[in-house]
Amino acid sequence: MVGGKTIGVRGLIEAIARVSEMVGNPHTRKWLAPAVGAATLGLTVYCILELPNTIPRSVGRNIKSTLSSSSANSYSVKALVAPQPSWVEYHKNRVMKETRTVMRVAAWNVKEKHRVAKDDLEKEFKGAEEVLKRATGALEFFDSLAGRTADVRVNLVQ
Repeated sequence: MVGGKTIGVRGLIEAIARVSEMVGNPHTRKWLAPAVGAATLGLTVYCILELPNTIPRSVGRNIKSTLSSSSANSYSVKALVAPQPSWVEYHKNRVMKETRTVMRVAAWNVKEKHRVAKDDLEKEFKGAEEVLKRATGALEFFDSLAGRTADVRVNLVQ
């Protein structure tokens, strides 16, 4: 009913049935735990013994030269790990950061007030220049008007 050209589901079901029958036997259960432990121990020993053969020689030499060189001895775990600041150092840095932020905001406020005051003064100055320009134009107009009026009076008197 179930199967295929390779092992298939039928073979898998039969294997599970045979293993469950074997584990169901009390005599088998007695030697199963030591057998699994021995197999695990053997596999671990095999992996450890084969480890030098699995690492390429060039990589192994590179690691060995790095570990045995005198410059590598100057490095330590403490040098590789970032030091943790003490409580005092941490709070000192925090207060410095907050102080810089407060001072930056205060400086910005002062700059902004000066900028606004400067803009107001410039606006007022430009307004005064416009008034002066119009007043100068009016003064010239009235001077020329007074001159023409004087000419007209002279012509009328004659």
